[in-house]
Amino acid sequence: MPPNANKNTRFRLTSVAEQLRQDAFANGKVLTKAEKLSLFETLQAMPGCDQYTKKAHDNWCRNHESQRTAHARGFIEQALHDLPNVAMVTLWHIACWARICGVTFQAATDIVWDLVEGDIVFAAQQMAEQGF
Repeated sequence: MPPNANKNTRFRLTSVAEQLRQDAFANGKVLTKAEKLSLFETLQAMPGCDQYTKKAHDNWCRNHESQRTAHARGFIEQALHDLPNVAMVTLWHIACWARICGVTFQAATDIVWDLVEGDIVFAAQQMAEQGF
């Protein structure tokens, strides 16, 4: 092996394959497991991409989804802060936030619950004390 050779060189998709992968997730699209598998098979079959592994694909998808969730958390946290009362959050709000951030409704719901759980429990305790 030549002295300047890097044996840890990572495989990179061709620019055409990378664009196809980006397009598959465009506009907040959330792929099912079957769609991710189909995308992997399509990418791997493209010229110059035969070394693209399922592990690399799964890692990329997981990282992409984690980044979206982190972005969604920041966005939703700000949106909740802008509401006069977190009790005013509706399913419509959550659905809109999920769409804007490109995450599933369940992911957005989990974020909202994580951010406001304490406020909701406190409000419920106060309502119980007042006999509601």
